[in-house]
Amino acid sequence: MDKSWLQKGRCSPEYFQGCMEFLEFAWSHRPSKLGDTIYCPCINCINRFPLSKNEVKEHILEQGILRTYTRWTKHGEAEEDVINIRDETRNVNNGDGMHIMLQDDEHI
Repeated sequence: MDKSWLQKGRCSPEYFQGCMEFLEFAWSHRPSKLGDTIYCPCINCINRFPLSKNEVKEHILEQGILRTYTRWTKHGEAEEDVINIRDETRNVNNGDGMHIMLQDDEHI
């Protein structure tokens, strides 16, 4: 999904259309435990508070959405890229003891 609208001004048609698409995506992917609410990604709520769809719409249109919120993990997008990075980091230590030697070398 194109998220370039996140960088547009709040008065632009692209921003408005992007907000509407975000709301539909978030609403259709909300966990059942949230009931009739979704987390609000506005610059004040910062995904901390579940609000009604209309309240979130009002917040992101009037206050703005977090421009850095490009991986919508609170709204149904998978965290697989984050998990893959963690797995790669774990695989750096391949059992040859190199990481210990490097740590020891830092203290010389």
